Amino acid sequence: MKALLLLFFALSLFGTDIQRLEGIVEEITNLRAGYESCTAKLLEKEQGAIVADVQNNSGVYLQERIKELEESIQAKEILANMQAREIMNLQQKNEQILKDIQKKEILASVFEKAKETIPPAQTLCDGKNPFPKLMMKISQPPQK
Repeated sequence: MKALLLLFFALSLFGTDIQRLEGIVEEITNLRAGYESCTAKLLEKEQGAIVADVQNNSGVYLQERIKELEESIQAKEILANMQAREIMNLQQKNEQILKDIQKKEILASVFEKAKETIPPAQTLCDGKNPFPKLMMKISQPPQK
C-alpha cells in the first residue's frame, strides 16, 4: 500500500514539472515575440523620423537626431543583451527541470519494480522479510 502511495506521489510530481516546463517554454516564446514586435515598431518609427529629418534638411537638427538614434540603438543593444541573458537563464531552468524529471522517472521505475515485488498479505504477517527482492533491486543502480 505504501509503495502504491509513493507511486502516486511520484506521478503527481511529474505533472507539476511538466507544467513548469510548459510555462518556461511559453515565457521564452512570449519574450521572443515581444522583442521582435518591439524591434519592428521601433525600426518603423526611426525610418519615418529619418525621412522627416532629411526633408527638413536642418543640419543641426539632423546631428541631434543622429545622436538620439545612436543612444536609442545603444539602449536597444542593452535591452537585447538583457533579454538574451533572460532566455539563457530560462533555458538553464528548463535543463534543470528536465534533469529533475529524469530523476523522477528513475524513482518511478523503482516504484514500478517495488509494485511488482510486493508479497501477499499473509507473508507480511508471518514475521519473515517480505521484501528481499525489492531490497536487491533498490541496492542495484538502474540499468540503461
